Amino acid sequence: IIEWDVKSYYAYLPATIIHNDLTLDFTKAAPQEYIKNYWPGTAPNGSKVIVTSMGLAFLYLPFFLIGHAWALAGGYVADGYSVPYQIMLQFSVLFYLIIGLILLRKVLLLYFSKTATTLGLLAVVIGTNLLHYLTAEAPMSHGYSFSLYAALFYFTHKWWEKQTIGRTIIIGLLMGLISLIRPTNILVVLFFGFYGVTSIRELGQRFVLFLKEWQYVLIFGLCGLLVWTPQMVYWKFLTGNWFYFSYGNDAGFFFSNPHITDGLFSYRKGWFVYTPIMLFAILGLVTIYKHYRKQFFSITLFVVVNVYVILSWWN
Repeated sequence: IIEWDVKSYYAYLPATIIHNDLTLDFTKAAPQEYIKNYWPGTAPNGSKVIVTSMGLAFLYLPFFLIGHAWALAGGYVADGYSVPYQIMLQFSVLFYLIIGLILLRKVLLLYFSKTATTLGLLAVVIGTNLLHYLTAEAPMSHGYSFSLYAALFYFTHKWWEKQTIGRTIIIGLLMGLISLIRPTNILVVLFFGFYGVTSIRELGQRFVLFLKEWQYVLIFGLCGLLVWTPQMVYWKFLTGNWFYFSYGNDAGFFFSNPHITDGLFSYRKGWFVYTPIMLFAILGLVTIYKHYRKQFFSITLFVVVNVYVILSWWN
């Protein structure tokens, strides 16, 4: 259960709560024992740095604490990796998924019947690789990101319906957490920012609105920064930099050479090859344009830019 990228997402919790040592110096005492669970990178100054950002650790935390209490009370090894921790981590995504599906359902019911909404939700859960990331690789970031996106969609609709400080704070926190889980997810700001825009004229009015209502923009930024503060302090403490690209020189983006065709149609990575139901989602943009024009531009812009950025990644 704690494999591959999950090792890095999760490492913040046992390192902090059990070992009280985010420098990972405790691993030096028994490197052969710890190498199977900790895969840190090495900063230029020699510090060992957890490669991924800590967004998922925040979502794992309640379930980690339950697993820790279970291990202590049940006589298991309380090292963060015994059976209670793994069981709680495996099922944690379902908690967030249920919340995400409830909120997404509320949004869809504004436009579609209960039957269409139910079939749509069912298709997304069992017809895409979300099913894989709820079962075989549940603690990976995908299921959690899905639910956070759904929450953001819900509160985006609510915010544009009526701007309030409370909704502004929630959206700012959501954007901060979404991007802290996977920094490229910050592109979802495009969906929020252009929600409801239907023309070039309205696009200009949208920019004017954000300039006029600058206090909301400030709250968005401060709330997002609040979520990112622990990560920035962690990087500053270990590397001397507030922002640090922890993947090193072996990874990066090739924006001048994106693999769009391969990413969508190849036998190795093709989105439409292995998740063909999403072809209907893309074709559905035509229906959105005809009948739900206020959602068309924000959704299409986000999809196009997101596909370009993701398929420019080195791997």
